[in-house]
Amino acid sequence: MGVRVVRIDEDERPPGFRRSPFGLKHLEALVEAPVDELIAALEKNALLCDQVMNQSGHKRYTPSTFIQQVDGTFRVGWFDNQYRAVRTFSRREWAVADYLLFSFGKGRLRTQRCPTSRCNSRTPRASARRCPCAATPRGAPSARRGRGTLDRDLGVRC
Repeated sequence: MGVRVVRIDEDERPPGFRRSPFGLKHLEALVEAPVDELIAALEKNALLCDQVMNQSGHKRYTPSTFIQQVDGTFRVGWFDNQYRAVRTFSRREWAVADYLLFSFGKGRLRTQRCPTSRCNSRTPRASARRCPCAATPRGAPSARRGRGTLDRDLGVRC
C-alpha cells in the first residue's frame, strides 16, 4: 500500500519533455529511495522543501519542470511557454516529491484507492490505519463519492 510511482508514458509525456534535474543533483540519492521514504524525509525537513520550491522559482530557462504555490495548493508540471501535465496537491511534501520524481524522469506521484475498498478515498499515503473508513464499522456510511470530495478532502487532483 502507499504511493505508487508510474513511469512517464508517451501519452502523459508533454511535448519536448526531458529530465530537468539542474540544481537538484545533490538530491539524487533521496529520489532513488522508495517513495514512502522520500515523502517521510520531506515531512521531516521543511527547509529541504523550501530549497526545492526556491530552486524551481529561480529557474530562468524553459522548457522545464516547475512547482508553484497557488491559493494554498501546490501545482507541479512542465512549462514550455504554457503549463502542461499539471497536477495539483494540497500538501507541499507530496508536491515536492512529485516535482523531484518528474524532474529526474522517474515518473509521477499517483494515488491509490482505499485499501479496504469500502470508501472512495485516495491518498499518497494510503494505509489501513490512515484511511478515513478504517475506523468506520461495516455498514456505516462511508466517504461521499465524487470528484469534488477527492479534490477538496484528499488533496490530489490529476
